Amino acid sequence: MQFNVPKGESKVSHFVVTPQEPANGVVQTWKVVPYDNPDEQVDQFDIRFDPASCRQTRQTERMTLVFSIDPAANQDGGSWRFMPPGIMYCDGKSDYLDRIKVRLSDNDMMMTAMFKALGDGIEDFNFAFVAMRRDSTSGECKIYSSEDPGGTVGREN
Repeated sequence: MQFNVPKGESKVSHFVVTPQEPANGVVQTWKVVPYDNPDEQVDQFDIRFDPASCRQTRQTERMTLVFSIDPAANQDGGSWRFMPPGIMYCDGKSDYLDRIKVRLSDNDMMMTAMFKALGDGIEDFNFAFVAMRRDSTSGECKIYSSEDPGGTVGREN
């Protein structure tokens, strides 16, 4: 999914994440859908900022992605929560340019990722969502990660 942040502006998009336990030792796809369009599966986040923005304007431009755990995931005898910090970067595809800030809220049911691009250029990133599932019968807690959604963030001239 591509996001274009207009010059001098900020944007916010909301998503619902449905975590899945591994099946037969294989990671499962965690469904990520826009909050207002549950039929559209998202597996890539491409964030572009206007290259014509001046240095001062770039200080305020942001793209915020808000991810919420699907409430339906907590109806099968367990409960899911994001584990701090909410994501785990893949080797060689982390946030080297410090363009992504992540924080958890709402009892760790919500993760907010804020993207910025003060300089020029495009950075690729890949990460896995990280969440814990607590079994409501045994109390056992296990931590799982998703497949690696990725994307790009930056400004192209």
